[in-house]
This record gives sequence, C-alpha cells and structure tokens, in this order.
Amino acid sequence: MKNFGKLLIFIFGCTTAVYAQENKATLTIDVTNITEKKGTIYVELFSNEDNFLENAFSKKMISSFDEVGRIAFNDIPYGIYAVSIYHDVNDNGKMDASWLGMPKEPVGVSNNPGYGMPKWEETKFVIDNTSKEIKVRLKG
Repeated sequence: MKNFGKLLIFIFGCTTAVYAQENKATLTIDVTNITEKKGTIYVELFSNEDNFLENAFSKKMISSFDEVGRIAFNDIPYGIYAVSIYHDVNDNGKMDASWLGMPKEPVGVSNNPGYGMPKWEETKFVIDNTSKEIKVRLKG
C-alpha cells in the first residue's frame, strides 16, 4: 500500500511537470526597418493592460544587428501579451523625445498599428502554442 501511494505521488509529479512545460512558449521577435546600425534596441514584453508601457513583464536588449534584429523570450507562460520596442540610436540609455513627448528615436509595437500612442487592444496578441513569432516594424 505504501508503494502505491509513492507511485501515485510520482505519477502526479510527472504529470504536473509535463503540464507546466506544455504551457510555456518561446516568443521570437524580428525587429524590422532598422535604419541605423548603431546603438541598442530595447524590447519590452507586457503581460496585461494595467502595466502596458509602464511595467514590463520581461525586458531584453539587442546590441548587434543589421537590417533585422532578432530576439527570443523563453519560458513565457501562455497568455495575452504586447511588445514595445525602441532603438536607442545614440546609446544614452533612454528614449529621446521632443518637448511634446513625441519619440525622436525609432519605436515600434506589436501588430504594427498606425501612428499615435499605442493602445493595448491594438497591440495585444495571444501565445497559446510552444512557439510564436512576430515582426515589429520600427517607425521614426
């Protein structure tokens, strides 16, 4: 009887581990329309509308690129996300903006909506498979 209980615990543990693995994904992002081959590209992944453009779920940088920069976020739980990107061309560690708050450096968001302040509804996408690839076109 003791061995049966240990077997059940073992099976439950294995099932939980497999289930958890199946609910994680790799998100690969191709950043396109890179016009300057210098600086750093900052990529931020947001997991809900409340923190969109303020508090990223995960952040990465691309420091070596040509016309396209590629980066991957691994072990991302299935869910709804949005991506925001800016190219810090002068490498001063911040996105330069005009006195009106308009970006002076190239920016982009997931789903590549038109100009203006991006909204969660137009930039969100679903990760529901083990891999997801998106392209974000820089503007500006």
